Amino acid sequence: MSSLILRQDAPQLALGNMSSLDFSNLQSLFQAGAQLASEQLSILFQMSFVLELTGLHTLPFAWLLQQISDDKRLQTSVRTQISGDLRGDLYLFLSRNSARNLAQTGLKQRGVGSLFLNPLEESVINEFTNILVNTFWLTFNDRLPLHWWLTPPSVLHHPVHALMSAEGLSTWERLSLLVEFHIVNTTYDLTLFFLPTGDDLDNFLSRLRGSE
Repeated sequence: MSSLILRQDAPQLALGNMSSLDFSNLQSLFQAGAQLASEQLSILFQMSFVLELTGLHTLPFAWLLQQISDDKRLQTSVRTQISGDLRGDLYLFLSRNSARNLAQTGLKQRGVGSLFLNPLEESVINEFTNILVNTFWLTFNDRLPLHWWLTPPSVLHHPVHALMSAEGLSTWERLSLLVEFHIVNTTYDLTLFFLPTGDDLDNFLSRLRGSE
C-alpha cells in the first residue's frame, strides 16, 4: 500500500554507489525506527498504534515530482529541513482524509470535514511528524553517532509548489529517498520523501558501511 501511486515503470536506480548492503542497512534502520515510533505514537494517541514499513525506493527528483503532480488525490504534506551531518528537506505525505482522521483521533473529536486542516488539526499532524522524525533520528544515532538539527514541522497544503521551490537543493536528476509506511488496521498510508543536499546521503551510507 502506498500514499503515492507508484507507476509500474518506476526506474530501478540506486542512490549513488548504493549497494545491497546500503539497502539492507537502511531497511533495518527504518524497521527499527517504525517500531520505536509505534511505541511513541501509541502514547500520543492513547491507543495501539503500529507502523509498518512497506516500501523503500530511490527515485530521481524529477520523476517523483511528476508522480505527485499526476496523483489526482488531494494530498497533505509536512515539511521539515535537516541540517548537520545529514542535510536536506524531509517531507511526510498522506491523503487529506488520512491527515484529518489522524488529527481528529489525536484531538478525541470528530468535526465537519473541510478542504484544509484547521490550526488544531495541523498542530496534531505536526507533532505526529515530529515524533516520527525524532524516533528515526534516535534509531540512526544508536547505530552511528549523528548530529542534526530540524526546523519545526510545518503542514503544506500545496506540496507540489513546495517541492518546486526545493529544486535549488538538487538537480532534477539527483536521486531522492522515498520510504513508505502503513498504519496497521487502518486505511492510512504514509510516505517519507527525503531530498538530500549534495552527497550527504552517500556519505552517511559510506559511514554506515564503515561501522559494520
